[in-house]
Amino acid sequence: MKTNLFSVLLVLISAYAFGQNKFEKGYLVDNDNYKVECMIKNKNLKHNPVDFSFIREGSSLEENGTINTIKEFGIYGKLKYKRVLVKIERSSEALDRLTYVQYPVWTEEKLFLKVIVEGKASLYSFSDGNIKKFFYCVSDSAINQLIYKRYLMDLEYVGIRTNFINSYTVENFEFRQQLIRDVLCADTKLSTVASIKYYQKELEKYFINYNKCSLLN
Repeated sequence: MKTNLFSVLLVLISAYAFGQNKFEKGYLVDNDNYKVECMIKNKNLKHNPVDFSFIREGSSLEENGTINTIKEFGIYGKLKYKRVLVKIERSSEALDRLTYVQYPVWTEEKLFLKVIVEGKASLYSFSDGNIKKFFYCVSDSAINQLIYKRYLMDLEYVGIRTNFINSYTVENFEFRQQLIRDVLCADTKLSTVASIKYYQKELEKYFINYNKCSLLN
């Protein structure tokens, strides 16, 4: 009985693993802007990849596409990644990793950004461990990060004395000013932007509504 149960579990685990790493219909665009129809392995990654596996149409050879050789790739109807050279602020929201630095500290990196919304205004995401950042562009403008940062405020520095804690967390919501400046429909109330959170679901909804609004105005 135990042997049979073990066999069933092994089959289920194998089937699940296969389902999580199956090849699906997609495409890639190489550095020469040549679009290749192919099958791409969907790894269901929780972080943005730097490479991926694919099989060209009409072939059985598994190949590796990298961030240096591929400009864009996607699985039809499921996901799309675009290679960009951007400035990124990688601060973490984990309490034990917060600093007293209020403003972004930038590094320039080549990344595969995941496309969340495409239109007049496009939204992208980047995940790496416990870091989750969002990027945007409007029309043909450059892709920039939507800035949100948690940081520590020194209570004594601002004139508050306490015997219990020396600092507390503060949030830099500069991304709301970016939305007001660059991604604001005439029908959108400023109070709507003032309450939006730095979450994918809320930002995605906001960008979709903006693109619909821009078509009507």
